[in-house]
Amino acid sequence: SISLSNEKVDEIFEALMKNEDLPVEIKQTESQKAVSPLILCLLDNFSQEKLKEYYANFLECLFVASFAKNDVFKILKERCQSLSQSEIKKYQRLSEGQSTDKSLSWLEKNEAVKYTGLGKAFASKLVALDDNEGLKTFLEDVTQEDNRAKIVEYLFSDVNMENFNLFSKKSDDPILVLLPYVNKLDLDVSNFAKMVVSQAEAVMEKKDMKHFDLNRVLTAFELTSFQLEQLLPILEKLSEQGVNKFLSDTGKLNQRGALLVSCIKAASKPSLSTEKLSPVFAKLTSHLEFLLEKLPDDLILPEALLALVQNHASVCDQLSVNILYVLTQGLGQHCKRQILVNLVKSSAKMSESLLEWLAKVKEDSVPDAQVLALTADFISAGWLANIISHKKAVKNLMKKSTSCITSNIGNLDATSNSDDKTLEHAIYFIKSISSDVYSSKTVGIVQTFFNENKEELRNLLSNKGLSFYKKKIAVEFAYHVLTILEHSESNIKKLMLNYVLIPILESLPSAWSHGKGTSDEEKAEIIGLCKIGLSTALAQSYSAVRNHLKKHTETWSTFIKCILKHGLKDSEVGVAGVGLLTAVCSLRYSTQVDQENWDDEDTQEMGLIVDMILSHSAYLKILLSPSSELKEKVMNLLVSLAPASCRQEQLEPLLAGYTGTLHPSDIAILQLLCTMESNGVNVTLRKPMMFGPQAVSQLAVNGQTVQTNKFSDCLSVMKPDIMLKTVTSFPMSLPLDPMAEWEGLDSSTNNLYDPRFILPYLSSLTGQDVYIDRHMKMVESNIISLALMSLASHDPDMRSNGYHVLHRFYLKMQESKLLAEKQIWLHLVDLVKNGLARASDNKVCFKLPGITTLFLARCCAIIQNPTHFMYGKLTAFLLAKPFLELFHVPDFVRLLHSSEVNPKQQQMWILGVIRDGLKSGLDHHVLMQDHVYKLILSKVSSCLADRMLLYVGLEILEAATRVSAAVFDLVGQLGLLQWINLIVNELDEEKELEIIIKIYTNIEQGLKPVDKGETKKEGEEADKPQGGGTTLLGLLKCNLHVLNTRLDKLKLNNESSELYQSFQKLGLQNL
Repeated sequence: SISLSNEKVDEIFEALMKNEDLPVEIKQTESQKAVSPLILCLLDNFSQEKLKEYYANFLECLFVASFAKNDVFKILKERCQSLSQSEIKKYQRLSEGQSTDKSLSWLEKNEAVKYTGLGKAFASKLVALDDNEGLKTFLEDVTQEDNRAKIVEYLFSDVNMENFNLFSKKSDDPILVLLPYVNKLDLDVSNFAKMVVSQAEAVMEKKDMKHFDLNRVLTAFELTSFQLEQLLPILEKLSEQGVNKFLSDTGKLNQRGALLVSCIKAASKPSLSTEKLSPVFAKLTSHLEFLLEKLPDDLILPEALLALVQNHASVCDQLSVNILYVLTQGLGQHCKRQILVNLVKSSAKMSESLLEWLAKVKEDSVPDAQVLALTADFISAGWLANIISHKKAVKNLMKKSTSCITSNIGNLDATSNSDDKTLEHAIYFIKSISSDVYSSKTVGIVQTFFNENKEELRNLLSNKGLSFYKKKIAVEFAYHVLTILEHSESNIKKLMLNYVLIPILESLPSAWSHGKGTSDEEKAEIIGLCKIGLSTALAQSYSAVRNHLKKHTETWSTFIKCILKHGLKDSEVGVAGVGLLTAVCSLRYSTQVDQENWDDEDTQEMGLIVDMILSHSAYLKILLSPSSELKEKVMNLLVSLAPASCRQEQLEPLLAGYTGTLHPSDIAILQLLCTMESNGVNVTLRKPMMFGPQAVSQLAVNGQTVQTNKFSDCLSVMKPDIMLKTVTSFPMSLPLDPMAEWEGLDSSTNNLYDPRFILPYLSSLTGQDVYIDRHMKMVESNIISLALMSLASHDPDMRSNGYHVLHRFYLKMQESKLLAEKQIWLHLVDLVKNGLARASDNKVCFKLPGITTLFLARCCAIIQNPTHFMYGKLTAFLLAKPFLELFHVPDFVRLLHSSEVNPKQQQMWILGVIRDGLKSGLDHHVLMQDHVYKLILSKVSSCLADRMLLYVGLEILEAATRVSAAVFDLVGQLGLLQWINLIVNELDEEKELEIIIKIYTNIEQGLKPVDKGETKKEGEEADKPQGGGTTLLGLLKCNLHVLNTRLDKLKLNNESSELYQSFQKLGLQNL
């Protein structure tokens, strides 16, 4: 026997109750695994009655939870002398499986859920009592995941699976209760799966079983992880049965029907192989059609079939087209509509057949309400383009939609309150397709509908008693109907004004009435209506809008106050609301109005609106906040209110809120400043002029400014690193005029400085009336680099400004007292000046190659830093001659074939200049002239080049193929495609293959215009050959096959991979 102290006994007991490791080592034999001898020793050596009772209870737990009760009782009877005869009899009854319901009467459920050991015992009692509902509730109440996992694992490992009957009358079973938790824990269920399969195979040939629980069969298959090899034999045997063998005499699913549905549900799991599933379902398609037709109201089979087609799309092609027509008889069921959605999205034959059905289906065969519900599901699933491609289907659906709306035109505003969604589906169809209706017959249907119902629609829109939401539905509907009629109605602008824009202006103020307009749903409705209003306003003529608003001043005034009050406080609503107000103000106070027709009241109105904006509590907060879309919209609104918004006192706040970038909000401020200047406001009242956050502290106090700015402080506003990024990504097509439209704006340009402001700004800072305290600040800020880069701009005015700034810089450096420092900078400008003098072409605003200007711009940054690795090489090159060959790549050969021990840095630098500077046909011409492409192709593919050098070379080629003039030369003359084929098998990194795909995409886009013989764009070589594009495209297709093989070898052809998706988007046919 083992002698233990009371303290040790307490410690062991706590460990046992909490299911922790015991603080002593006890070896157990296999036959004694149920009860540890340690517990018996504790009972023999322990005299305290209370603790002895605890141990007796613990033993009782072991008896209830153990499935080897007889062995446990033998050990207990032989070893434990301290138990009374009554206790021994109690355990004997338990060992014989008696009185289980009376055991553990002392154990409450709220205690059992806390401990693993007690939980096992309590759950075992529930299993013995066949209390499945109680077991389910108990497991849900065990909040600790670890405890529940141990209890479930214990029960599932010892439960008697042989007693499980798949086709029992009972709906529940302990195993079915445990299976959801078993799946979550990923326990082995292979034995249970084999047993289920064997029972399924056994009953397949039997006569119809009259009494079995269908849900029991479905649940067992759904919750069990089967191998595909286990399901396929059952499905094969079922496919050999006649279609009438799956229903009982009462017309319900028999055991074979239950097995078919259960196997479909089990096979729908995504982890199973689709390739092996497809053939067997080709055999089962007639069975499915028969059951769907005979069980029209039963959703068990449709739900299983939906899960199958969702997770195994290739199965759709194996099913017969007839299944479509069977499913269309049950379109009232959402599940069957979703099956159709998945079938047409995954199978071309299904898609074609259903479109034909949509084009011919009539009300007497399938109700219009169900057809429109199906169409709404198709549109929601992204199948709209397919519907649009079939003119007859669009026509038939439009006829059904307009017919439905005609009979409910008076209830157009009640779509959200009705349980019948037919009207909502009809409106949804028209809304979705409105911008893509081109068929004259379809337009004719809409035209007839509008002519018949326009008066009733007008009355609905003019009903002032309608709530905002109801009027919004009517306005949106009218907008989409008129969008369809855009090219057939001669007075479409007037109709849009009366049926859309005016109702929007009238209804928007009610959106915020009585505390509304604050929830996300209400905001979304307001924003949607504002966007429709903006689209309508942009297409209107100023005279019609002006005349109407002059007659309805109250509506106009209420709308303005409402938008300014709520829009400036809430950025979400403000962006759309202020945008709409800007568009309407541009029409109401249009500058196209003749001076003699201009009304002084209009000027007063504009002034009042400006006063309302400037006096708004959120105005300065918006203006001085970081760049935002609301800030852009407010500035655009002020531009539309010019000249009333052109006030001298607003200059300094505008400059304080301006950061000089190409962000849309900064562009809007710049346009407002230009408008102010053109209307007589002196924007350079204080020289030098400060802008940006640093100017906030200098805002006028009581109309008086406090200090004069320094030249160096003004240039310190600009960050040199952002200036260098602007140089590298200089927008070549950007016009100097800020009021001119430019399509190059995107998220990549938002953080770049705006050359349209920076260059004139430096010009103003270098005027005769500004004292320059630090001349070198012009260099340190990298503005001179920007001026040099502007010489490659496509816009003559931008280049002219760049030359002007360089001239001013040259004069100021000459005047400076920096005797030594200024020489290199004067020489740098002289290099450009003398290079221009040697040029033979017209020298007015001469356009330089981007590679040359970028080389000089980066030289400016390096000359300031003598520790830079390129400092010695570049200064030696620049000082070697009094002029620069502007139309050659500067110092290319010397740097590429450097004699240094480690020439890689110099090679990478000059290649980086070529990569970033190559932006136009002129740059390409320079590279061809200097044989740069040939040198790069031979260099980067040699055995001496590393992967980094190869990658930069590929980047240069990618940049070159973006220039349309370069594609034919590279592919037709230099053999670029053949060269890529030589190196593609050496590429194994995704980024390298990605850039190859980009090169191929650029080549494809560049060759197609050549093949079609399109007119050459400005800047392309006059001798560029036409034709031959077909041959080169064929060569490109061969390259794509090689690349596809490489992707397969590297296992990068996964459809979820971004790289492979880019490859598939190349758009070439017959690959």
